[in-house]
Amino acid sequence: MLRLLSLLIFITLSLPANSLVLNPNSIGRGGVDMALGGSSNSIFSNPSNLTTIGVDELVVEPIDSSIALNEDTLDFLTELSSDADNSKKVSALMKKNIGKTLSFRANNFASIYKTPGRYSWLFGLQNDISGYFITHSGFGSIGAMESYIERYRSAVGTLSFSQNSLSYGVNIRAIEKYQTIHNYSIGEMIESDSFMEYFDNEYTQKEEAVALDTGISYKLPNAKLAFSILNIGDTSFKEIGEIPSTTNIGFSSNYRKFLFGMDYIDLFGAEYDANFEDSIRFGISRSFFDDSLTLSSGILYEGLTFGVDYRYSILNISLSSFKEKEYNSIKNRKYQLSLSLAW
Repeated sequence: MLRLLSLLIFITLSLPANSLVLNPNSIGRGGVDMALGGSSNSIFSNPSNLTTIGVDELVVEPIDSSIALNEDTLDFLTELSSDADNSKKVSALMKKNIGKTLSFRANNFASIYKTPGRYSWLFGLQNDISGYFITHSGFGSIGAMESYIERYRSAVGTLSFSQNSLSYGVNIRAIEKYQTIHNYSIGEMIESDSFMEYFDNEYTQKEEAVALDTGISYKLPNAKLAFSILNIGDTSFKEIGEIPSTTNIGFSSNYRKFLFGMDYIDLFGAEYDANFEDSIRFGISRSFFDDSLTLSSGILYEGLTFGVDYRYSILNISLSSFKEKEYNSIKNRKYQLSLSLAW
């Protein structure tokens, strides 16, 4: 297990891999991020969130990583990586998991930023990888295992400006997208030199794009309103897809150390399969012991989310659980481990 977790962490840090509408750091509170912010990753929901970090000094954050798996994926990937050269064991593994969607997501955002008063800036590098495997008996044209992997690598620059109760922000992102889709036979799986070949091989396609995001926040007494437009004009990767432009709104409030938030993502339905239930998000969190421990919960994709976050000095670690819609619109529960270091 430790071997596999080390491998997945290596993937997030070293493989070419984009900013997602769903911030890993906000999973526990239902993915609510538009008007809450509080972390460097929140700029991908709303660039004006940079001003919410509230650090009046230069900050280096080399690691802000997360790994999310559903309950069957960890065992599957562990066995696949250890039995890759044994045809009988691989065949048995495929049969054992027939009909299951074995999905995963890993993310890392390394950044340096400063929020000195009215003007704030950030520069960062983000790697994100997500995908799924679907196993079969090994006979026929579909092979033994369907594989769909998407990886994004982004360089992002963010500028934010605050004046009185208003905050404005803009992101410019240079993105590389890698897509690997293939149905592997058992023979191909045995011939693979390493587990890493499923993420980057002869079937991998690559495209590049530039994306622009903008956002605004307005502070009220004990509350905040937020609005953002992400991927302005759509972000196209030619033959391997595009990220549609989305308009998003959010609201947050606080009462006796409780934080409440609500987001509505993709206000005008730019995503082809978007619906109200998937776009609305609710979240609540409460901090204890001088903000070193935070408990959170929320509603995301019609499912409950839970999160526990612990901060000590430069280290922050969190565990969370949520449901996410898979490629076939089925919602499976995932469990996420996140770790960050900042000084």
